[in-house]
Order: sequence, then structure tokens, then C-alpha cells
Amino acid sequence: MCDLSTQRCTIIGDIISEGLSANHDIIFPRKIGHPGHEEFAIGALTEKGDIFWNDYALQHHLTDLPQVKAIIMEEKEEAIRRSRVYRGNRPPLSDLSKYEWVILVDDGLATGATMKVAIQTCKKLKAERIIVAVPCASPRTVKEVEKLVDSVICLYQPSDFSAVGLCYERFDQTTDEEVINIMKKHEKAAQRSSSSTSPLSSPSSSSPLSSSSSAASSPRSKSKSSSSSSSSSSTIESHSIEIPFESGVIKGDLNIPQPVEECYGLVVFAHGSGSSRLSSRNRYVANELNKGGLATFLVDLLTSKEAQIDDITRELRFNIPFLSNRLVQSTDWILNNFNGIEQLVDKIGYFGASTGSAAGILAGMSLNLKSDDKRSKGRAKAIVSRGGRPDLVPDEKLKNLDIPTLVIVGGDDTQVIPLNETAFRKMEQLQPDDGHTNKRVKKLQIVPGATHLFEEAGTLEQVAKLAKEWFQRFLPAADDS
Repeated sequence: MCDLSTQRCTIIGDIISEGLSANHDIIFPRKIGHPGHEEFAIGALTEKGDIFWNDYALQHHLTDLPQVKAIIMEEKEEAIRRSRVYRGNRPPLSDLSKYEWVILVDDGLATGATMKVAIQTCKKLKAERIIVAVPCASPRTVKEVEKLVDSVICLYQPSDFSAVGLCYERFDQTTDEEVINIMKKHEKAAQRSSSSTSPLSSPSSSSPLSSSSSAASSPRSKSKSSSSSSSSSSTIESHSIEIPFESGVIKGDLNIPQPVEECYGLVVFAHGSGSSRLSSRNRYVANELNKGGLATFLVDLLTSKEAQIDDITRELRFNIPFLSNRLVQSTDWILNNFNGIEQLVDKIGYFGASTGSAAGILAGMSLNLKSDDKRSKGRAKAIVSRGGRPDLVPDEKLKNLDIPTLVIVGGDDTQVIPLNETAFRKMEQLQPDDGHTNKRVKKLQIVPGATHLFEEAGTLEQVAKLAKEWFQRFLPAADDS
């Protein structure tokens, strides 16, 4: 029984190994990131020195680049370091030929790079038969991995898979201490079994997990959270909001990490054309921001009556001035009518997708104008655009934009990239980000391999990480007025 070296994987591996009375151990794979785009994996390695390269790395001849070789050295050192920390006095993983089956466990498969290199390592250590067991995965990746091992058991393969975290209602991290304790617990069992037959060995050649392969259960899909739920470092307090307008009410979901005094700020989401606050992609990003100490407000910008009309006419989804005004009104309402977030009023961020990015830019500028005139409590400090249309913002507005802005575009979103590049150049009040200045900067981040909706495995996770770091950096910054 081997799991990969993320903390969640160790918990899963512990449960399975106890259920099968099997030995338990860990392999330590590390992703090899693209130079300059570290979150985009071009391969993976393990502490044993095995390396897997994906098609992108091979097609673009990246494997021998000096920058990539430096990354390999760094990641291998980190894999070895983790092995020493987690294993303690336990000897290194070695000959696996004494086991009839080796079961490799992960918390899910996106691109599968780390699993593929772990398979290489197991084969190098003479594993005779290998099973891969995961709760969820990309169907495409499952097919790829099936060609490398004897069996793959995956309980949940959504056709629209985009990130492992989206398959879970809770995706909390486990502490290093818990992992070390699990390793210690299994160390004595490993010592006892070292001179005897493996618990997984039997005269039968059937898979030790064959009775479980048709299980109907699956990781819980993300759903509306309860009034409070634990995150990796705090409790998330959740509230359903209804904001009244003449044409009806709009609904929103407000999530606040506790204690609120430690929040970096409040991020308001502007969804794209034809979408809503229930967008699975925006909810995934919001969940990651919550885990990073950022409050989030996902809000519908149309009342139910307006949405019904827009479904037929499509007249509102591209009405950027209308949407940005609704976004400012919603921000003002939540700041004026919801108690307990007073510390966040001057730490507002906007996250916009598709046409919502244009609405978010205009909303941030309008909010700050109202703040200057003492007509609003709010102050926008940062903007993030995901696969957005900032080109829909009037040129004069773009030229006067002075809020730190991160523009994220998919590397394969060929139609939208030039639109974003043109809009980016027009942001004349903002300087290119040097990674140090915390005022009036802009950054255009291309995510390799991603298309417009960031549906490709692992790409939405990169968006969430980039957005989280941007908001954490700029929302607490002192005002530049």
C-alpha cells in the first residue's frame, strides 16, 4: 500500500491499508513546473530520481533547458527532504517484488503527472502488479493511467472535470504532524511483516480491491455550505443574502473566514455572460480564497425576472454599464447592511470572469469615485480577470484605471488573448508588475494549455492560486491616494 506524499493522500492510504491489513508506505513525487509558469506542470519526479515528461514538455523540447534542469534539482532536493521528515527512522522504500500487489493511492487525478512518475518508481522497485485507487479523476487521465497499470479504481469521473478540489465539499489540508504519526503507526507493522509474508500476498491472483471496484459511493459534489464549516486554518461563516431592487431581489452567498479581523479583505465575484453565482468554477475559486483568509461574496447580478428576459433577448449580459452599476450597488448594500465586516470595507477586490471582468473593472473604479466623494464606505484595492473581456471597458476608462489588476488568460484561448493584450496595453496608469511594488501595477498571466473556460485538468487550480496571491498581496496594502 503506497500513497503519494500529499497529506490528504496519506489519510486515504491509512484508511485503505488498515481495511486490507496491508503494509503502508509513501512515495514522494514532485511536479516539475514550466519555467516562468511554475503552476503549469510539464512533468514530475520522485525522490528516487525517476522523471516523467508530459507531451507538452516533449513537443516543445523543454527537457534539456538549463532552467528546467535547475528546477529538477530543486524539486528532487525537496522530495528527499520530505522523505527524511516523514519517514523518520524508517528505511527507504526498496524492493517491492515481495508484494503480490502494490496499491497506489492519491486524492484525485488531474493531469496524472505525479501518479505516472510514482508508477515508474514502483516498476523500478520491481512491483509485479499495480493498482491505482483514487476517489475522483479526469476520465481522460484514467484512460491514460489504465495503460500503465493492471487496474484503476476510480469512484467518480465527472465529464466536466476541471480540478480535484471541485469533487469535494471539503478539501482541507492535513498537518505534517498527522502524516508523521501515521507513518510511525505503520512503522512497527512494517517491521513485523518484513520477515513474513505480505498481508496482500495470497494464492489468488484476484485484485485485493476487486470487491470495492463497483462501489456506488463517490466524493461529495460541492454544494451550498452550512452556516459554518472548518477550513484548513479557520471556520468559514456562510450567509445567504437577498438584496432588494425595484425589479425584484438578487441573491448572494457571503463566506467569511473567522476571525474576521484576520481576513485580508472581501472579494466580490462578477460572473460571466449567462452564468450566475452558482458557477462551479467561481465557487471553486471562492473556496480556495476562503482557505487563504479572504472573504468572498458571490452574487447574481440579475433578478429572476431580469434573468428570464435575458435568456431570450441576451440584452443584459453584455450591458457592461448596467452590470457594473449593479455590482457597485450590491457591494454598497453588503457593506451598509451586514454587521461584522466593518474591518473589510476598505479592502475590496473584484474577481470577474468573461464579461464580468469588464463589469468588475468599472465597478472598482466607480466604487473608488464614490468613496472619494464620501458616498460609499467601500474602497477597491485589487482586480482579477479570468478569461475576461477587459476590452469591453471604454478606452478612456482603461487609461485611467489605477487599481492593481491581474489579467489571467488561457494559453490556448487564441481569440481572447489578443483582446486582453490590447486592453492590457491601454492600462496606462498601471506599471508592469515587478513582484515588489504594492501600488498601481498590472500583470498579464498566460496559463499554458488552458482554453477559455479553464476546463483542462489543473488549470483552474492555477487560476485560484494566482488570484489568491494577488488579493492577499494588494487588499491589505495602504491606500495610494
